[in-house]
Amino acid sequence: MLFRSGARRAVAPKAVRQAITPETAATITTIMEQVVQDPGGTGGKAKVDGYQVAGKTGTASKVVDGHY
Repeated sequence: MLFRSGARRAVAPKAVRQAITPETAATITTIMEQVVQDPGGTGGKAKVDGYQVAGKTGTASKVVDGHY
């Protein structure tokens, strides 16, 4: 928290709800790691030796009036 005086105070985060299960998070992470690690993946340039890297490549599409 930042006060007008410039003073700061740490505020502990409060978990409101769990968005996804740990299993779903693990699956998504694995898929995103494959984008970087697999030879045919589109995120190969993000690979860093010695690090586990996950990434999302491409552009997400938004539905507008029922169409992408």
